Amino acid sequence: MVSQEQRENAFLWTLDALKNGDIAVPIIARDFTPEDWAFIFEGLPKVLRLELWETLGEDKKSPILAAMRDDSREQLISLLSSENLEDVARSSSAEHLVEILDVLPNKIAKGLIKKLNSEESGLVEEALNYDDSQVGRYINHDLYTVHKSANVGDLLEELKDELLPAYTDSILVVDDADHYLGQVDINALFSNDSALNLVQIAEFSDRVLSADLDLYDAAEAVKSSGRSMLPVIAK
Repeated sequence: MVSQEQRENAFLWTLDALKNGDIAVPIIARDFTPEDWAFIFEGLPKVLRLELWETLGEDKKSPILAAMRDDSREQLISLLSSENLEDVARSSSAEHLVEILDVLPNKIAKGLIKKLNSEESGLVEEALNYDDSQVGRYINHDLYTVHKSANVGDLLEELKDELLPAYTDSILVVDDADHYLGQVDINALFSNDSALNLVQIAEFSDRVLSADLDLYDAAEAVKSSGRSMLPVIAK
């Protein structure tokens, strides 16, 4: 993570390089988040954005577009060919792709969805059932779940070889049909008997969001919960 001052200095450095005909970014860019990259692109003149964009790996592009302001995102997308957009779509997660589809011509958006595999297209279509003010439209499906039959020891052993998704501070317990049963704080795993079944220590409380909840209310709920994330359940 970089500081605001470092981000601003990186932007000025990049802008000067591009103005001088050099397509380059400072070394600190290796630590950029999508939000940092969005800051850089939003500040660049329109004519310079495409030059820098074409140097990025496909895996970076979709998260950056999702993090950009609507007006800047639309301007950048208007510079890209249909082939470029398809490449971005193929490397996108469902939640990032939804952000991109919002600003694409309807014909191109439908064409991109048709080229997704069945799982991806299902997630995108589900997200599009909600409007852009509802949390269900922007659900992150990159989460860690465990079956209800597991015990504390099983999960601790499994986690030794697993890289948890970002912002994970609890594990979601699900049944055979992947229905949500509750969540277990990671820290609680270390203070309970290893033979204890996870369902016995899982919480199922009001700290669950409805997919049709307003984005602002959802953000406030996460903030007041003290957690990095909360489960979202469709009605």
